[in-house]
Amino acid sequence: MDELISVIIPVYNVQQYLEKCIESVVNQTYKNLEIILIDDGSTDMSGKICDEFAEKDGRIKVIHSKNGGVSAARNIGLDIATGEYIGFVDSDDWIESQMYEKLLKNIKSNNADISICDVFIEQNGTKIHKVLDKYKQNFTRKEILEILFDNVGFNWLWNKLIKRKLFENYDFENKIRLHTDIYMGEDILCVCECICRSEIISYVSEPLYHYLQRSGSACKNKFNLKKTTNINAYEKITKIYEKNAPIFENIAKVAYIEANIHVINWMFLDKCYEKDIVEEIRKNIKKCCTFGIYSNLKMNHKIEIILIAISPKLLYKCIGFIKLLKNLFK
Repeated sequence: MDELISVIIPVYNVQQYLEKCIESVVNQTYKNLEIILIDDGSTDMSGKICDEFAEKDGRIKVIHSKNGGVSAARNIGLDIATGEYIGFVDSDDWIESQMYEKLLKNIKSNNADISICDVFIEQNGTKIHKVLDKYKQNFTRKEILEILFDNVGFNWLWNKLIKRKLFENYDFENKIRLHTDIYMGEDILCVCECICRSEIISYVSEPLYHYLQRSGSACKNKFNLKKTTNINAYEKITKIYEKNAPIFENIAKVAYIEANIHVINWMFLDKCYEKDIVEEIRKNIKKCCTFGIYSNLKMNHKIEIILIAISPKLLYKCIGFIKLLKNLFK
């Protein structure tokens, strides 16, 4: 195995975690790597740390750009990547030393287009091992699309090795646009598109990626307008399913409804009431929520939809009750 793997790492104000992340990539047992660090306008020491690593390892390329968000940074990485395979690592995460060796071996032995591994999700000192299916090694496109939304950690980019050809004419930044120029939800949208361009997806049932859920990350920050782009991303995903896997179309529409609900929950939990966004969410849910799809929703989401339909502010008053329901119906 001597194919070049390009590893793209967007970097923004993560000086506390960055050295561990880069070292875990530099020290991979598979050595033929092109490591692309995109310093996305960091205001801490992250950019300097990137430069110091590049001075010590000729495989590392550093690009310093103005802040444009993770989607713009990934676009830059894809533009300069020369590898036959593409991998992504978040700059506050780290990977096991054999991750890319095992993913590449698996992708080649199964003649696959994408290889996926298990994930450790780490939060507040606890570690959860996310398993896709310990009894299965290969998946078809339709099989993966069927289970994608029920497996947090597998619908994001970073625990995967993907053939470069699947990214042809793909642009992260221009795929999602709603109320802001900064994007969320681009991970799962990109994963869906890559899966729909693939034939075989292979799987390594080992936790080789360590995903850190930290309070300062984009997903954990307080509500802001960029979180509404999740809605736009999931709307596009429903269209992907309609075209490529119509038998699972309801699965995607349920995820779209849930994305709308999550955004409105973010707003109210952070004591933010944006009337225009709330009304847009109400229209989205009404447009999508046929009885068949509604029956597939979890109990707490059904209650949330009813409250949104009656009065969005009533949802805010009932959030404590709904959180209790979520624990009961896990």
